[in-house]
Amino acid sequence: MGAPMALVGLLRDGDCSAKLVAANALGIVEDVFCTSTSIRDSAVVVLENLAGILRGEDDLVINAAIDVLLALAKYERIMFLLKSSGVITVLVDLLRNGNHGIIEKATKAVAQLSYVEYIRD
Repeated sequence: MGAPMALVGLLRDGDCSAKLVAANALGIVEDVFCTSTSIRDSAVVVLENLAGILRGEDDLVINAAIDVLLALAKYERIMFLLKSSGVITVLVDLLRNGNHGIIEKATKAVAQLSYVEYIRD
């Protein structure tokens, strides 16, 4: 957070034009921070709901949830959230499911996630 602190310093101690630039830049930093916080919070909610859906009994819904998870797994910014969401554990549990289609999709999802370095310990 060095840049925001430097901007606050300029806002306090800079000349008139430096204060104006710093104020505008801080507004941009705030917008970016709020947006990324909002995206992270939304991703947490989505992943927690996906974990709940994957624990269900409707095979069509489970298949659709795995498709959503595979699509989300392409976004590196939320990959670290997968560990804490419970989704990976549920995917592994799905490998014991009697439905061949679900086992195949769950295997694909686990394989895709295993290639992401954030998931590996």
